[in-house]
Amino acid sequence: MMRTPPSPSRAAFLAAAVALAVAAGACGGGGSAPEDLPSSPHPVVIVAIDGLAADRVGAFGATDRRTPALDALARESVAFAWAFAQAPEGAPSLASLLTGFYPSTHGVRRAGDTLPGEARTLAEAMAGAGYETAAFAAGESVTADLGFAQGFASFEARAGVGLDGIGSRAAAWMRERAAKNFLLLVQAGVPAGALAATDAALGDFVEAFRALGLDDRATLVVLGTCGGEPGGEGDDGGPSLRAAETHVPLLVRFPAGARARVVEEYVEILDVGPTLLEAAGIVPGGHAHGRSLLPLIHEKGKPPYIAFGESPRRGGQRFVALAGYQLVHTDEGDRNEVFRLFEDPRAATDVSASETRRAAVLLDHLRAWERLVSSASLDPAKQAEPLDDATLEKLKSLGYVQ
Repeated sequence: MMRTPPSPSRAAFLAAAVALAVAAGACGGGGSAPEDLPSSPHPVVIVAIDGLAADRVGAFGATDRRTPALDALARESVAFAWAFAQAPEGAPSLASLLTGFYPSTHGVRRAGDTLPGEARTLAEAMAGAGYETAAFAAGESVTADLGFAQGFASFEARAGVGLDGIGSRAAAWMRERAAKNFLLLVQAGVPAGALAATDAALGDFVEAFRALGLDDRATLVVLGTCGGEPGGEGDDGGPSLRAAETHVPLLVRFPAGARARVVEEYVEILDVGPTLLEAAGIVPGGHAHGRSLLPLIHEKGKPPYIAFGESPRRGGQRFVALAGYQLVHTDEGDRNEVFRLFEDPRAATDVSASETRRAAVLLDHLRAWERLVSSASLDPAKQAEPLDDATLEKLKSLGYVQ
């Protein structure tokens, strides 16, 4: 099995934190954590936070101690040290989480785009299995009018509020259904300079989750949908695909803190939906680009451990991250940038001039991925020709098609 070597600072920090928690019996509120993951219906809660980069969280290497609630949750979760969002903005990445597709397939490529009705969402799959479903969103680009309510029996969008305001509404809904099986999505952003307040609001929400006795029967997922602060700018005056804005925290706390550990391989936000469906014993009922992370958690995953993302900026941009490197391709000027993520986790220094062979390998993967997603658009007008035999063989050789 190919494994991505860990970032010495972040992976070591996470591993030590988890080990200490298990030794102290902290997982699940006492006693040793069970080894078996769920495989049948149970409550699922997702907290998706725009503007939460991995390097802003203490458990992922930040040193300013502004995220005690996130850090505590990491100690009893499966913590994915190298998770990547599929876009530098929250709405496209959230659409990828809900559908298991990349932005160019589901159609939400920037804030304000509409998620088409043809998309089968995580909420629809769980509602079809008898789950009660609800979403509480604080983002202006995550609304029912833009298609994000698909599958949610209850959907509330309140622009201009933080995680504290929307979280209290979600907690009240959760309180009335604590004994049932439900899917609850909470979406909010981190206003500029408000990371500590957002973390405190998360702590309050987790406390409400625990007070309802959901520790031992529910799965709680907390993740960043993009790393840049709302209104922030990349080096070209807009959102960037570099790791500073696409490398995000992903914590999956299974019931009773089962399998709390650090996973170092690269994963994607669009893998979350298939993972939750498998853990709930639900057959997806359709195809998706994402794949369940449960085999990886059991150390039985299959390479490639790779991540992709995209943005329509500057004529179109895509990235691929693999084995400690990230390549960002920009159509405008046909430009390739390469970054050494372990040495340069924010991807600030382009080393493409000295990494030409590495760039060629990464670009080969990116081109194969482009052929894969171009054939699968949910918009018939944008669908490319079906994959030919040569392309399918290429995708199989790289591990994208079984």
